[in-house]
Amino acid sequence: LNTPSLKEVNLGNGLTTIGYEAFRDCVNLAEIKIPNSVTKIDNYAFNKCTNLSNVVLSKELVTLGKYAFEECVSLENIEIPKSLTDSQGTLVYQSNESYYATGPFSKCSSLSKVTFEEGTQVIAPYLFANCTGLKRITIPETIIRIEEGAFSHSALESISVPDNVTEIGKEAFLNTPSLKEVNLGNGLTTIGYEAFRDCVNLAEIKIPNSVTKI
Repeated sequence: LNTPSLKEVNLGNGLTTIGYEAFRDCVNLAEIKIPNSVTKIDNYAFNKCTNLSNVVLSKELVTLGKYAFEECVSLENIEIPKSLTDSQGTLVYQSNESYYATGPFSKCSSLSKVTFEEGTQVIAPYLFANCTGLKRITIPETIIRIEEGAFSHSALESISVPDNVTEIGKEAFLNTPSLKEVNLGNGLTTIGYEAFRDCVNLAEIKIPNSVTKI
């Protein structure tokens, strides 16, 4: 925590957990490779590591904590492992009745390229909530579910949901004012609570005949 002189970190292959605020405010840390033994990265672990531009996540990562990479403003791309099912975030309500979403990559203003490991089936909850650099993303054909809040309050401009996706979780694209185009796949059955609420520039949407619940 808050070790600005730290520029290089080598993590051992027996490591399983990176704890709360472990490397927060290490502003000169430029890269980190998370060994495949790691299954959990806790809240704020790399928060505000503003020079962090190269991150390799563990292939066995299951849990990614809230604000884990928040304000890592130099991070431009990330590959998400197929093991990741539990990413943490929330909706924050303010006194003036406005709200915003938070997630592991909140306020990552340069994060514009996201790829998923081959075979990924789930886009985890709040994974890219408030990711202000993410304007476009390709959802793999293997995805079957987009979880709660996954892209809420992001900068997405368009989205195409593949035919294999059966469910869009609640608040998945909530409050994404830049979203103008949505194409939904023919395998979709459920569109969750407030999934597209406050997408104020979305002009039209075609709900496929496969959908039985909105």
